[in-house]
Amino acid sequence: MTIESNLKCLFVLLKMHRYYIEFLDESLRALPKGNILQENLFMVLTSLEMVALTRVMSIIHFKICKPMRWLAGNTHLLGQVGYDWSARSMGKAVDALDKSMIDIAKDGSKFLDEDFMSSIFEEIYTDVDGNLIPLEPLADAMKFMIEDKQSSSVDGSKVLPNDLLNAELFYPTRDENKATSTLVEKMAVEVALCVLQELRDPKKASVDYLSSTGGKFSWGQTTQEEHEASLGRMATNDPAERPFAALTSQMQSFGRLLGMNTAAVGQARINVDFKRGGTRTTVAPTTNCQKICTILCCGLH
Repeated sequence: MTIESNLKCLFVLLKMHRYYIEFLDESLRALPKGNILQENLFMVLTSLEMVALTRVMSIIHFKICKPMRWLAGNTHLLGQVGYDWSARSMGKAVDALDKSMIDIAKDGSKFLDEDFMSSIFEEIYTDVDGNLIPLEPLADAMKFMIEDKQSSSVDGSKVLPNDLLNAELFYPTRDENKATSTLVEKMAVEVALCVLQELRDPKKASVDYLSSTGGKFSWGQTTQEEHEASLGRMATNDPAERPFAALTSQMQSFGRLLGMNTAAVGQARINVDFKRGGTRTTVAPTTNCQKICTILCCGLH
C-alpha cells in the first residue's frame, strides 16, 4: 500500500470515526462473550494517538496531496491554454513544500493554522510583471473542492462535505478532536522533519527536484530553453502506466489469461482499434471556456 493510499484511508477514517465507534460499541455490547478483535480495534480507534494521527494525515491529504496531485495531472493542460507553467515548473511546488516544512519544523502550531496551510502553494506562479501570485486554476480547483462541491446526505439534502471536514480539522467541535491539538502540533514537527529528510535523501529521486540542494531537475537549475521546451508537456508517466493498469484490470477480472492476450485488450483500448469512428488523437477544445472547463474537470474527478 502506498503512502498516498494510507493518507486516503486515514482521511476516510476521520470522516467516519464517530460511526465506526458507535458500531463497535453496539456490537461489543451485543456479544456476551465479547470479541477480542473488535475490542482491540475499539481501543485503538478511541486512543488519543490514533485520533491525532488521523487528523494530521487528513490535513496533509487536504492541503498538500490534493494540490500536488492536481498540479501533476494538469500541468500539460495549463501549458496548452497559455499559462507559463511547464513540466519543469513542478519544481516550484516542491520548493514551496520544502519551505513550508522548514517553517512547521520550527513551529508545529503553524500546521493547525488554516491560513498558513492553505497558502503553501500560493506563490508558485509568476505573472507578466514578475510578481509571485497564486496559480489561478489551482486556486479555483481547491476552492471548488471545499466551498462548492456538494454531496447528498442521508435525508436527501445537499451538504458541503469537504467544507465541513476542513472546518473540523482546523476548528474542531468534537471533543475527541479538540483533545488532540497539542499532540497534533508535536506530530506535525516530526512529520515535517521526516519530509525534509526524505526530500534530501541522496538515494531518492526527490532530491533532483529540490532547488536548495541544487537538484538537476529543480526549478533553480532550469534554463529558459528547458522551461519553454516542456510547456504543454505532461509531468507524469500516465501514458506509460496506462497499459499496465489495463493489464492489471483484466487479470483481476478474469484471472486465467495469457499475458499477451491480456495486454492486447488494453492496447486495443488505447489505440481505439474497435471503436467505430475513433481516433488516437484527442480533439483539443476550441474555445477558452472549454479549455478552462477541461482543466478544472480533469483535476476534480
